[in-house]
Amino acid sequence: MLLRVLLFAAICGFPLSQSLTAQSNPAAPAQEAATIQAMRCKYIAASEAVPLLLQMQLQDGLKIAADARTNTLFVSGSKEALVKCKELLQVIDSPAVEAPTQVVNLQAEFLKRNANLITTYATNSDVEFAMDEVTGIVMLKGKKEEVQEVQQFIDRLKAIGDVIAQAEGKQTSVAIRVLWLTNGKLPPEMVTENDPKLQQIIDRLAKQGIKGLAVGMQLLARCDPSPDLGHCMLNGSVDLKDSHEELVVDARFKQTPGSKAFAGKVDIIATRTTELGTSKSNVQVDINAETNKYYVLSSAPIGNQHSVFVVQLLDEF
Repeated sequence: MLLRVLLFAAICGFPLSQSLTAQSNPAAPAQEAATIQAMRCKYIAASEAVPLLLQMQLQDGLKIAADARTNTLFVSGSKEALVKCKELLQVIDSPAVEAPTQVVNLQAEFLKRNANLITTYATNSDVEFAMDEVTGIVMLKGKKEEVQEVQQFIDRLKAIGDVIAQAEGKQTSVAIRVLWLTNGKLPPEMVTENDPKLQQIIDRLAKQGIKGLAVGMQLLARCDPSPDLGHCMLNGSVDLKDSHEELVVDARFKQTPGSKAFAGKVDIIATRTTELGTSKSNVQVDINAETNKYYVLSSAPIGNQHSVFVVQLLDEF
């Protein structure tokens, strides 16, 4: 038994005096004893594995000795260090392949979204892999052709992701048109031109009891939504025979990714001033509109006349 202890002490570099003291003086103060474990290498030379494992800095005090005759490592250290050392040895102790391990650097968000796809493709291609979603690093190991296939698959995913990101980030250039319909007495030049879609709205409103509507005022301005909310301020006024009309529009909206739909809010303040005084209507409406379609926002009486507000988004102007 003493001879075996001396042999392990010599291999692992332990001071001989400490080994003898521990053997001959069992009453010495208890210290955490290092565990010695033999690890057989299958493919890599034990002497080549020693510097690789020591570079990992698993734990201070870890000692590794190589036996070239049996291609075995004798490792001494804490139980935790031995477990970690064994896990690392399994990674480096693998059959030689035609290409070395390939490292792919990706954006962390891209890797998180596509980790399952990459894992499935690599597994089906018999490629060993490891990935870190925090740093975006992917390590591929296998035959040269198979590693290249996985790399090409990742490149295709990146290309598709770039196209989608550009499509989602691209904002359609639009103009907002706000119509103030009223059933008051308007001069001939204020009546709208022939517009079948708008006329259908006027006809439907007539069936609901709001008759005689015509366009009293319209505001039109370009409003290009940003990735956040686009902000457009429109205002205008017109002097009629018996009144002064003012219209102020505050529109905030953004484009729905991948579509021509826009969502947001429209705030309208309409004011009519006559000899009898000033009447005002304030309309606040949430909208979800597609381009080139009319949307009735609200109807309200202003003074002794009825008013309806209609909005339209134009993709060509």
